[in-house]
Amino acid sequence: MRKSRPEGPTPVGTPIGAAEQVVVGPAGGAFTTSDSRLKLEFPVGALTAQTAITIQPVEDHCPAATGIAYLITPHDISFQKPVKLTMSYGDSDVVNTIPIALTIAYQDASGVWQAQGNMTKDTINHQVSVLTNHFSSWALFRAVELSPNSTVVQPGGSTQLVAFKYADVDSLFIPIPGPLAKKDLIVKEWSLSGAGKLTPNKDLANYTAPNAIPAKNPVAVSATLNTTGPEKFLLVSNIYIGDEGLTFRIDNGPWMHGLSDGAFFNGYYNEFIAANSTTHQADGVTITWTGDSHLIGFVGWRITWPSFLYGETPTTNYTQLLLPSGKPSPGGIDFHQAFNTPATPYVIGTFYLQPAQKTEVSPGSIPKVSTHKIEGFFKVKWK
Repeated sequence: MRKSRPEGPTPVGTPIGAAEQVVVGPAGGAFTTSDSRLKLEFPVGALTAQTAITIQPVEDHCPAATGIAYLITPHDISFQKPVKLTMSYGDSDVVNTIPIALTIAYQDASGVWQAQGNMTKDTINHQVSVLTNHFSSWALFRAVELSPNSTVVQPGGSTQLVAFKYADVDSLFIPIPGPLAKKDLIVKEWSLSGAGKLTPNKDLANYTAPNAIPAKNPVAVSATLNTTGPEKFLLVSNIYIGDEGLTFRIDNGPWMHGLSDGAFFNGYYNEFIAANSTTHQADGVTITWTGDSHLIGFVGWRITWPSFLYGETPTTNYTQLLLPSGKPSPGGIDFHQAFNTPATPYVIGTFYLQPAQKTEVSPGSIPKVSTHKIEGFFKVKWK
C-alpha cells in the first residue's frame, strides 16, 4: 500500500524551477505561470502601490498533493480586496479521485497545510479557484482518494486498498472543522471488475490475484462513496497482474514483457529502470526519475526527468516530450514501493503516457512524428 504523506507541519518545498515575477499596481491585472497551472487575478484597488509578485515552483509536501506547489511572495503584503487564485488540473491529477474532490490548500506560518474554503470548481474547464487575502505556498490536493490508485500484484499475490478522506468536498460529506488532516471516509460499496477475489472491510478492501495472468489486465476495484446526496461517485484502482520485470503496451495493443536488469541508484538525479535483457519487443525501455531511493507516490513527467524512452528500432523511439510545444506528456510514474532495503529489494510501480510522442527518422527525409498511448507496470530489483 502506498504510504500517505506527512500530516503535521512540513518544511517549505525546495525550488524545482525558475521563479517568475510580475509587477502589479492599483490598476490590477492578471498573471498566468508559464506552465499554465496557476493564475492570479488582482482586481482594481487590491494594491495601493506598484508591487513585485514572485511565483516560485517548489516541491509539494501537502498531504494527498497532486503536481507541484507554488511559493508566492511577498508574504507580508496586505490586499485591499481579495485576489483570485486559480489552479488548473489535468487527467493525471484525478487518477485516484474525482474532479469535484480536487481542492486548494495553503501552508500556514507554522508549516501546516490548511484546506481553503469557499472554492469555485469548474469541471468543464478543469479549474479550481479561491479568493485570498494573503500569499504563502499553495497547492492542489485530493480531498478524497483511493490508495493505491494502481499497483502491481504477482499471480496469486494480494494487496490492500484504503479509501481516505483528507477534507470535506463541498456538500458531499458532513463538515470537518480544523486544518487539513486525514479523515476516514465511509465507503458505501466495494466492487471488482475482473479476475481475482475482493474482501471488503468498511474503508478497507483486500484483493487477491488469480494464480495466472488473466486475459483482462488490469482488473479494476471500485469504491462507491457514501455521500449525503443522490449523486454516485466512484474511486477506482487499477491492479495489474504480472511477473517480475517491466511490462508495457502501446495503444492497447499486446503486452510486451522485459526481464529488466534492475533499478539503479546513481545519485539524486540519475535513478532509472532499464529493460535490457528482454523477451518480445520490450528491449530498450529506460525510465529515469529524480528523487531518492525512498520515493513513494505519483510523479508527473517533465521535460528533463522523470523521463521515458523506448527505442523500438534504431531509427524509431517513443518519449515523454511532445513537439512542437516541447511540453511533457500528461501522466507519469506511480511508485508503490521504492525503499532500497534488504527487506524491500524491489521497485514496484505503474506508469502511463497519454499521449507519448513517436519519432521516426529516415535518412534524407523529415522526421515523422505521431502520438500514442503507452501504459505499463514494473517490479524490478535494486542494483
